[in-house]
Amino acid sequence: MKSPSNNHALALRSDGTLVAWGNNSYGQLNLPTGVKYTDVDAGTDFSLAISEVPTGGTVSAAGRDDYGQVSNAPKGEDYYIAIEAADSTGTALTHNGTIMLWGKTLPGVPAPTDAGYTDIALGPDWGFAIKESTEELYVTGPLGPGEPVDCVEPSRIGAEVLIG
Repeated sequence: MKSPSNNHALALRSDGTLVAWGNNSYGQLNLPTGVKYTDVDAGTDFSLAISEVPTGGTVSAAGRDDYGQVSNAPKGEDYYIAIEAADSTGTALTHNGTIMLWGKTLPGVPAPTDAGYTDIALGPDWGFAIKESTEELYVTGPLGPGEPVDCVEPSRIGAEVLIG
């Protein structure tokens, strides 16, 4: 199961079919049926999913759309391999390692414009990405615990931060 939102959850069966349950007041459970998915995630009152390769590795979105978290989701321009949803923001990782970011994004915080990323994570006010060539972690938004660090541009943090 992918991490649930505050009022609904999504899970993928081993055959790629979607299971969705919980509150559906904004249509957040209404992702296309009859499709096999490779990744799903639940944001606040919205859902994101990536279809299997035979149907294009495309992004599907459903639910609340007050910040464009549904209507601004990528529309088949690329092949997507990972998706994350948090609060009212969505992010997706393409097959070549570029990152797409949409919805209620952090003020002044752009998605990285280069390629080569292999994994992404998203929270309500932060984002992480791992760069394949350097095996480094990049972060945007406030970073804690301890003294908060506010990274407006994607910033590299060294391995010692990860190991502790």
